[in-house]
Amino acid sequence: MDISVSNLALWVFTVWGMTAIISLSQIVAPIRNWFWGHPRTAVASIQWVIWKIGKLITCPMCTSFWVAGVLGYFWQSPTGNLLLDACFGTGAAWTVYLILWATSLRHEDLKGG
Repeated sequence: MDISVSNLALWVFTVWGMTAIISLSQIVAPIRNWFWGHPRTAVASIQWVIWKIGKLITCPMCTSFWVAGVLGYFWQSPTGNLLLDACFGTGAAWTVYLILWATSLRHEDLKGG
């Protein structure tokens, strides 16, 4: 599938942005906490499923995999293959996160003290 560089960059930053909002932001924290707060009980119980969803949405790498797959299916697919979209999206989102993290380490005002 042909995709322009600008559309690919838009796709990558959309995956990264949605992943950051779902797994790291304070806006979604009450939802994450609700899922994460359920007790781990017997496998295949509803509480166990809710807890697993909570575990999934608190992990940026896990979340980016599913976000990239959903975007590849419903919006645009950079590779033409959903599994490759999900893997590529995970790597791309993680790379953006690491670049931003490394950049923040160089600036005293971003270190928080």
